[in-house]
Amino acid sequence: MVATLSQQPDLKKWHTAMALAVAATIFALGTAPIGAQTGGPVADGDFTGTIGLEGGFRVVIPEGSLVLRAQGSGPLQFTLRDGAMSGTWSLAGTTILDGEFSQAGGGIIIEGTGTFSGSGPFGGPPGAYRMSGTFDSENTATVTVPVAGISQSATETTSDTFDEALTDVIVLCDMVVGRWDLRIRQQIDEVGFDEFLRGYFSASTGIDATEQAGRIGDLLADVAGWAADEGGVLVESRSLYIGGALALLDRAQRLQAELAAPSPCPPDHRFATQLTLAVQDVLTSLVGRLPGITTSHIVALALGSGAIGSGSPVPGSAGELTDLLVADVQGKWNALTSDPAVNLADLLDTARAAQMLGITELGGAGLTPADVLLVFGDGS
Repeated sequence: MVATLSQQPDLKKWHTAMALAVAATIFALGTAPIGAQTGGPVADGDFTGTIGLEGGFRVVIPEGSLVLRAQGSGPLQFTLRDGAMSGTWSLAGTTILDGEFSQAGGGIIIEGTGTFSGSGPFGGPPGAYRMSGTFDSENTATVTVPVAGISQSATETTSDTFDEALTDVIVLCDMVVGRWDLRIRQQIDEVGFDEFLRGYFSASTGIDATEQAGRIGDLLADVAGWAADEGGVLVESRSLYIGGALALLDRAQRLQAELAAPSPCPPDHRFATQLTLAVQDVLTSLVGRLPGITTSHIVALALGSGAIGSGSPVPGSAGELTDLLVADVQGKWNALTSDPAVNLADLLDTARAAQMLGITELGGAGLTPADVLLVFGDGS
């Protein structure tokens, strides 16, 4: 049976809305700087690295859901002179749109693909770094109403300018790490979408512009992809998810060691990779979404990546995350000790996590993490 014209959905409205959502999500115009930059000695010279984008947003309503996912990366080059940055960025990638909604008499299926690319200047004076330039996108959406035998497609092409503040910029002499996604993520949140977008950049001196830059690009994409998958993590799958991050940490540390080159930089006790910011993002979200999720492996990841601890290059965020983890461990301990069927392994791991976080008393009975490990025969 074929639906009458009055019964058919407004497909043009769907096409326009989806195309605009795609374009607005991938790049958003912004002028207000957000975040902070850390100081310290900065090496004058040429930096090479990668800028990346991974993730997207989802819309869930009673009638159905829509998910947009984007993935892209590109080269980054700039020069530092007395803290002032001047260079160029380039980014290209693809988008995938997938949705299904119900309506009276049937359903609507939305599918789409797209491409985007952008390039322009990268830099500015200390405290006001920006990336700007132009971007182009082309997105095709197909709307299908199976019960009515309707399927229509439309393509939207856009060209616009781009100007975004770089945020959470970490300058560690011969390494610069930061993000460019914060304002875009805020705008997605403001329209009521569930965002899982991550955009980071990383650059260093002493990088071979071919093989090593390619490996750094692969690592950056994998870090952003790991962070973007946080929304799907459950308590049951946390071990596998955190294990993936520990593997990324190992890759980052090995690659950093290989990139060691003669430099005027003094020894710096701080440790930073693009994984530092990603771990802070992810663990903050996980603890808020899944109370009691903190384990010794999670704390190990936070410490090893510089997301928390005295070695963190972003001490403000590190302190906030530490407080969250401490509160989560204390809440978890209280819940475990109130459970008559508690698993001993969970108690021991919670005590280890507490010890790693520097917690001196668990609960309100004066019990220390060391007491728990000693009593139960595990002093490791």
